[in-house]
Amino acid sequence: MCTSSQRKAYKVLLCTVLFSGKLIAMFGKSRLVALLGLWIILTSLILLPGSNSYSEGSTYPSLGHFLQLAGNFSVELSVTPQAAEPGRPLSLQIRLTNNNAFDVNPELIIRMPGQANIDLLGLPPGTTFNAQTSELRWQPVLIGLGASEEVTIPFYVNVSDVKIPEQIISVLLQTPGYQNEYTAPFWIGVEPSPTISFDPPVVAVGQPVNLLGEVAGPGPVKFLWSLGDGRIIEAETPEVVYSAPGEYQVRLQASNPLGITSASGTISVVPQPIADFTIQDSTPSVNELISFTDQSGGMTPIRYIWDFGDGTVALEQNPRHAYSIPGIYQVHLMIENTFGSSESYASISVGQSPTADVVLNEVIDAAQPLLGQAFHDDSVNVVHWDMGDGHVYEGDEITHVYWAAGEYLVTVNFSNEFGDTMLQKMVRVGPGSYLLFLPVIQKGGDTLAAPEIVQTTDQRLTSETQAVQILQPIEFAGETSQIDQLLAYINEARKLYGLLPVKPFGELYAAAQTHTNDMASAGYTGHQGSDGTSPAYRVQEAGYQGGYGGEATAWGMQYPIEPVQFWLSSPSHRDIILNPESTDIGIGYTENYKSPNVWYWTVEMGSLGIPRVQAAPPPVIEELVQPTPTPPPVIQPLGPPQNSEFILLSESNLIFTWTWTEPLQPDQRFVVYIDSAGRTFRIGTVDFAQDSVQYQLKIPISNVPVSPGLQSWQIRLENTVQEEILEESIPWPIVFQAADEIIDTPTASPEDAGETDQLATPTPSSR
Repeated sequence: MCTSSQRKAYKVLLCTVLFSGKLIAMFGKSRLVALLGLWIILTSLILLPGSNSYSEGSTYPSLGHFLQLAGNFSVELSVTPQAAEPGRPLSLQIRLTNNNAFDVNPELIIRMPGQANIDLLGLPPGTTFNAQTSELRWQPVLIGLGASEEVTIPFYVNVSDVKIPEQIISVLLQTPGYQNEYTAPFWIGVEPSPTISFDPPVVAVGQPVNLLGEVAGPGPVKFLWSLGDGRIIEAETPEVVYSAPGEYQVRLQASNPLGITSASGTISVVPQPIADFTIQDSTPSVNELISFTDQSGGMTPIRYIWDFGDGTVALEQNPRHAYSIPGIYQVHLMIENTFGSSESYASISVGQSPTADVVLNEVIDAAQPLLGQAFHDDSVNVVHWDMGDGHVYEGDEITHVYWAAGEYLVTVNFSNEFGDTMLQKMVRVGPGSYLLFLPVIQKGGDTLAAPEIVQTTDQRLTSETQAVQILQPIEFAGETSQIDQLLAYINEARKLYGLLPVKPFGELYAAAQTHTNDMASAGYTGHQGSDGTSPAYRVQEAGYQGGYGGEATAWGMQYPIEPVQFWLSSPSHRDIILNPESTDIGIGYTENYKSPNVWYWTVEMGSLGIPRVQAAPPPVIEELVQPTPTPPPVIQPLGPPQNSEFILLSESNLIFTWTWTEPLQPDQRFVVYIDSAGRTFRIGTVDFAQDSVQYQLKIPISNVPVSPGLQSWQIRLENTVQEEILEESIPWPIVFQAADEIIDTPTASPEDAGETDQLATPTPSSR
């Protein structure tokens, strides 16, 4: 259909053609050609789609929209069949429709999964296969306005991945100026193979039973249970209750994308009572209220009698009880109905929550290390510190630094198998004084004064420090080194102050690492090396060609954020790491547990744009004083304390702890031995490094093959390759007592035989 303006244009053009002879006579041939060209351009603006001369409401698209239709395709992907067994023929169907108003010749790149094998003989014309990239290409020619082309790619998959049965085919459609990716999933596997079982295998009326379904084969698997009494449940491992006695045929129907299979079994539900119960906490602390939950079954009415082993009984179905004295108690539940009676037993170990205390300074200055010491009994297995500023620690001793003034609530939680003890202390942090560890540094030159530690309470320093930016922790990947983390925090600090980041420079890294190693090995802190060298001279000797920008050092700080925050809190340090003239950085880090401060950090700053000033070499010293050698490490036993007494009960545990200040090497292990009656027994090993210098081995007493009496235990550090002893601790005495020496075991009646497990109450330690 034409609009009125289009019809007018056609008429004018027709008239022009009819009267061309007269026009030639009037204007001449050359002038007529020019006029006709101008007239064609004007009429084209009327006839072409997108012309501004169209009336409002025209169905033709604008020129801009017309160009955007370059990506106007419909792509349909499908795999037939969508689920199949390995080796079965499959086919990929691709249907491409061109919704543009013009002809196109797109390219489709078809990427098959790695397990797919393409039937090259069955490939349709117009497709090509690249063996090097395992890609198929198809380039159809599509005319405009809805024309379609189809292609079918035959393939098969011989291997099924049980963990990832779903495979993906991707198709990349691209034309000049446009591309888009489409995917088609399919599934390769086998039908599920289910088996069922019941826990317990025989239940009483009203007693919970777990229906356990094991399915071999890839997922996703849908579980559908028929309980044999008309109920159907969709769940993987349902817990059900039967309300009437009888034999029930239970059927599990398992299905995955390939098919449906089933398995069945029979469960017996009896009217006789079957006693069973659970305990909310089997290792409660003294006076802790515990819930006992009945899991029994049988025809009602049922009578309940609970004996908690401490002389207390209860008659309700789900009682609650608290023990007032530590010990091991035998809980006895007896139920009965008109069909009979049943009993069930369980042991419960009642102990004390930890006895503990905490020592730490309650008033301290910002940027100063706060030392915390926890004291507790030997039952504690975890000491958790919350410093109130987002930092947490574990262990008996901690060192922490607060970087901002204020009041912080420190919470220390002590945990053992019987409960928790929580202690809290308020720490008041003031702006206070700060330690400056840096010499005065002149840009581009050597130090102007010998390094020294200066303590100051200057008000200018205090006010500047209060305005210091507080760094936020950065989440790093697990493999990020300590040095890379420190660099990230320094650049983050420079960003907070509007400065450009510094970049790593190899020669500066070498100088920083040399000084860090020197501090750790010689056991000192400062800027003058053990050989008398200055920071600028070390940078110069490392081969750095730029100007020296300063050195910052720190020690006794384990985490990279701590030294950077410390440097920001000190004006002298801050002037170095935030020097706008510095463009290069070198970082050194050493962790040495033989050295006094363990962790040592050094930062060297500089810039190739700063003039280099020749640094003076160190003074010649005829005789250097050798540093005091670090004593060799020793294995120090910590617990159990000497002459501790333990009862030989199978349910009890022994926890051995000791310290070792060196990292445990891959070919080393700790072995705990007990010497009994002239014989030595190896009772456990630890062959992995700990985060701290303290190690622990926890074993059941049943694994200790010793007789009652005075024994001794010892830890040895052994080489697992040469099988040689590298170091050993001194023997520590320990006392074992037989259970029957502590309490008398009551005589069980014949019908109770095999159902009770009398345990002795441990005696307190004699230390």
